[in-house]
Amino acid sequence: MKMSTFTFNWIIACIAMVLSFLFSIINNTFFTSMIRSLIAFILFFTIGFGIRWLLHIALKDIDVNPNKDSDNKGAYVDMTTPEDDQIPQLSFSESEKDNLDPKKMALFMRKYSED
Repeated sequence: MKMSTFTFNWIIACIAMVLSFLFSIINNTFFTSMIRSLIAFILFFTIGFGIRWLLHIALKDIDVNPNKDSDNKGAYVDMTTPEDDQIPQLSFSESEKDNLDPKKMALFMRKYSED
């Protein structure tokens, strides 16, 4: 659920204003209670920005795209295992093991190390 900046601040400030007015009207005049409730509204409206900022910091989504160059490098670990047909298989016969072409091996290693 995403609330806009002022909606969150208005809700916090109005609740503070009503509670301040209700508790202040018991012992004070109407005018004094209104001034104190307006002060509470202004105070909590500005405090609402701080609360909203802290909630934004605490609940923000981490960008876990491993292909982007960002400060989150290393935060994403791909825990999926590849299927058997996706794993490169190196199988050589006995005669091929003696005559491996270094260029073909380098090309193979470059190709599969990029994935």
